[in-house]
Amino acid sequence: MLGPKKKNQRYVSPSTSRLELDHPISRHSFPIFPGSEGQWPDLVPSFVEAYKKWDADVAAQKKSKQKEKDKMKKLKKQQQKPKREKKKKKTTKKTNKKRIRTREQERLKKQRQRDRLKWRLKYEVEKDTLTNILERKLPGLSIAVTVHRIARILAFFCCTQARAAGVEFTARYQW
Repeated sequence: MLGPKKKNQRYVSPSTSRLELDHPISRHSFPIFPGSEGQWPDLVPSFVEAYKKWDADVAAQKKSKQKEKDKMKKLKKQQQKPKREKKKKKTTKKTNKKRIRTREQERLKKQRQRDRLKWRLKYEVEKDTLTNILERKLPGLSIAVTVHRIARILAFFCCTQARAAGVEFTARYQW
Protein backbone atom coordinates (compact mmCIF):
# COMPACT_ATOMS: atom_id res chain seq x y z
CA MET A 1 0.00 0.00 0.00
CA LEU A 2 3.00 2.30 0.39
CA GLY A 3 4.37 4.28 -2.52
CA PRO A 4 2.70 6.81 -4.78
CA LYS A 5 -1.07 6.90 -4.39
CA LYS A 6 -3.35 6.70 -7.38
CA LYS A 7 -5.97 9.38 -7.82
CA ASN A 8 -9.00 8.89 -5.51
CA GLN A 9 -7.42 5.83 -3.86
CA ARG A 10 -8.37 5.32 -0.20
CA TYR A 11 -6.00 3.70 2.29
CA VAL A 12 -7.64 0.68 3.88
CA SER A 13 -5.96 -0.79 6.94
CA PRO A 14 -5.88 -4.61 7.10
CA SER A 15 -8.07 -4.54 10.22
CA THR A 16 -10.88 -2.64 8.46
CA SER A 17 -13.93 -4.85 8.12
CA ARG A 18 -15.97 -5.15 4.96
CA LEU A 19 -18.90 -3.51 6.74
CA GLU A 20 -16.87 -0.40 7.49
CA LEU A 21 -16.05 -0.07 3.80
CA ASP A 22 -19.78 -0.13 3.07
CA HIS A 23 -20.23 3.07 5.07
CA PRO A 24 -22.59 5.38 3.14
CA ILE A 25 -20.05 8.20 3.20
CA SER A 26 -17.53 6.01 1.36
CA ARG A 27 -20.15 4.86 -1.18
CA HIS A 28 -21.75 8.21 -2.00
CA SER A 29 -20.04 11.38 -2.96
CA PHE A 30 -22.23 14.44 -2.91
CA PRO A 31 -21.63 18.12 -2.26
CA ILE A 32 -21.58 18.98 1.43
CA PHE A 33 -22.92 22.46 0.73
CA PRO A 34 -26.28 23.15 -0.93
CA GLY A 35 -26.38 23.65 -4.67
CA SER A 36 -26.66 26.98 -6.44
CA GLU A 37 -30.43 27.02 -5.93
CA GLY A 38 -29.88 26.67 -2.19
CA GLN A 39 -31.43 23.17 -2.14
CA TRP A 40 -29.80 19.93 -1.03
CA PRO A 41 -29.35 17.33 -3.79
CA ASP A 42 -31.93 14.55 -4.13
CA LEU A 43 -29.29 12.10 -2.93
CA VAL A 44 -29.58 13.23 0.71
CA PRO A 45 -32.70 11.19 1.68
CA SER A 46 -31.21 8.03 0.18
CA PHE A 47 -27.95 8.77 1.96
CA VAL A 48 -29.77 9.08 5.31
CA GLU A 49 -31.54 5.75 4.72
CA ALA A 50 -28.28 4.07 3.76
CA TYR A 51 -26.59 5.48 6.85
CA LYS A 52 -29.37 4.19 9.14
CA LYS A 53 -29.12 0.73 7.56
CA TRP A 54 -25.35 0.72 7.94
CA ASP A 55 -25.64 1.83 11.58
CA ALA A 56 -28.12 -0.98 12.29
CA ASP A 57 -25.80 -3.52 10.60
CA VAL A 58 -22.85 -2.41 12.74
CA ALA A 59 -24.95 -2.63 15.92
CA ALA A 60 -26.14 -6.14 14.98
CA GLN A 61 -22.58 -7.23 14.25
CA LYS A 62 -21.38 -5.93 17.63
CA LYS A 63 -24.25 -7.71 19.41
CA SER A 64 -23.49 -11.03 17.73
CA LYS A 65 -19.79 -10.71 18.59
CA GLN A 66 -20.66 -10.02 22.23
CA LYS A 67 -22.99 -13.05 22.33
CA GLU A 68 -20.22 -15.23 20.95
CA LYS A 69 -17.77 -13.91 23.55
CA ASP A 70 -20.23 -14.62 26.36
CA LYS A 71 -20.79 -18.13 25.01
CA MET A 72 -17.05 -18.80 24.96
CA LYS A 73 -16.68 -17.49 28.51
CA LYS A 74 -19.46 -19.79 29.70
CA LEU A 75 -17.84 -22.79 28.02
CA LYS A 76 -14.46 -21.95 29.52
CA LYS A 77 -15.99 -21.67 32.98
CA GLN A 78 -17.70 -25.04 32.64
CA GLN A 79 -14.48 -26.72 31.53
CA GLN A 80 -12.49 -25.45 34.50
CA LYS A 81 -11.86 -27.95 37.26
CA PRO A 82 -13.26 -27.07 40.67
CA LYS A 83 -10.61 -25.62 42.97
CA ARG A 84 -9.34 -27.83 45.76
CA GLU A 85 -10.02 -26.61 49.24
CA LYS A 86 -6.96 -25.74 51.29
CA LYS A 87 -6.43 -27.52 54.55
CA LYS A 88 -6.80 -25.26 57.51
CA LYS A 89 -3.72 -24.89 59.66
CA LYS A 90 -4.07 -26.00 63.22
CA THR A 91 -3.63 -23.06 65.52
CA THR A 92 -1.71 -23.69 68.69
CA LYS A 93 -2.77 -21.98 71.85
CA LYS A 94 -0.58 -19.07 72.89
CA THR A 95 1.26 -19.64 76.08
CA ASN A 96 0.77 -17.22 78.93
CA LYS A 97 4.42 -16.16 78.58
CA LYS A 98 3.87 -15.15 74.97
CA ARG A 99 0.71 -13.25 75.83
CA ILE A 100 2.51 -11.30 78.53
CA ARG A 101 5.31 -10.44 76.12
CA THR A 102 2.91 -9.16 73.45
CA ARG A 103 1.01 -7.11 76.04
CA GLU A 104 4.28 -5.56 77.18
CA GLN A 105 5.25 -4.78 73.57
CA GLU A 106 1.88 -3.11 72.95
CA ARG A 107 2.27 -1.02 76.10
CA LEU A 108 5.77 0.10 75.05
CA LYS A 109 4.56 0.91 71.54
CA LYS A 110 1.74 3.09 72.85
CA GLN A 111 4.12 4.80 75.28
CA ARG A 112 6.51 5.61 72.42
CA GLN A 113 3.63 7.05 70.39
CA ARG A 114 2.57 9.23 73.31
CA ASP A 115 6.14 10.48 73.81
CA ARG A 116 6.47 11.28 70.11
CA LEU A 117 3.21 13.23 70.14
CA LYS A 118 4.22 15.21 73.24
CA TRP A 119 7.57 16.07 71.67
CA ARG A 120 5.89 17.12 68.44
CA LEU A 121 3.42 19.36 70.25
CA LYS A 122 6.21 20.97 72.23
CA TYR A 123 8.80 21.58 69.51
CA GLU A 124 7.09 21.48 66.11
CA VAL A 125 7.07 24.74 64.20
CA GLU A 126 3.60 26.22 64.38
CA LYS A 127 1.65 27.07 61.25
CA ASP A 128 1.19 30.80 61.13
CA THR A 129 -1.50 32.84 59.43
CA LEU A 130 0.37 33.18 56.14
CA THR A 131 0.48 29.41 55.68
CA ASN A 132 -3.23 29.21 56.40
CA ILE A 133 -3.95 31.95 53.88
CA LEU A 134 -1.79 30.33 51.23
CA GLU A 135 -3.18 26.85 51.77
CA ARG A 136 -6.86 27.67 52.18
CA LYS A 137 -7.54 30.90 50.32
CA LEU A 138 -5.10 30.69 47.41
CA PRO A 139 -4.52 27.05 46.44
CA GLY A 140 -2.96 28.19 43.15
CA LEU A 141 0.14 29.52 44.89
CA SER A 142 1.66 26.08 45.39
CA ILE A 143 5.24 27.36 44.84
CA ALA A 144 4.88 29.90 47.64
CA VAL A 145 3.46 27.19 49.90
CA THR A 146 6.39 24.90 49.06
CA VAL A 147 8.93 27.65 49.82
CA HIS A 148 7.15 28.40 53.07
CA ARG A 149 7.14 24.73 54.04
CA ILE A 150 10.87 24.46 53.32
CA ALA A 151 11.45 27.49 55.58
CA ARG A 152 9.43 25.80 58.33
CA ILE A 153 11.40 22.57 57.99
CA LEU A 154 14.70 24.47 58.19
CA ALA A 155 13.51 26.36 61.27
CA PHE A 156 12.43 23.09 62.86
CA PHE A 157 15.81 21.51 62.08
CA CYS A 158 17.68 24.50 63.57
CA CYS A 159 15.50 24.28 66.67
CA THR A 160 16.30 20.58 67.18
CA GLN A 161 20.02 21.19 66.65
CA ALA A 162 20.02 24.01 69.19
CA ARG A 163 18.10 21.84 71.65
CA ALA A 164 20.67 19.07 71.20
CA ALA A 165 23.36 21.63 72.01
CA GLY A 166 21.56 22.47 75.26
CA VAL A 167 19.54 25.57 74.33
CA GLU A 168 15.91 25.47 75.57
CA PHE A 169 13.40 27.34 73.43
CA THR A 170 10.30 26.79 71.32
CA ALA A 171 10.48 27.65 67.64
CA ARG A 172 8.13 30.51 66.91
CA TYR A 173 8.71 32.93 64.09
CA GLN A 174 6.75 35.50 62.15
CA TRP A 175 7.01 36.49 58.52
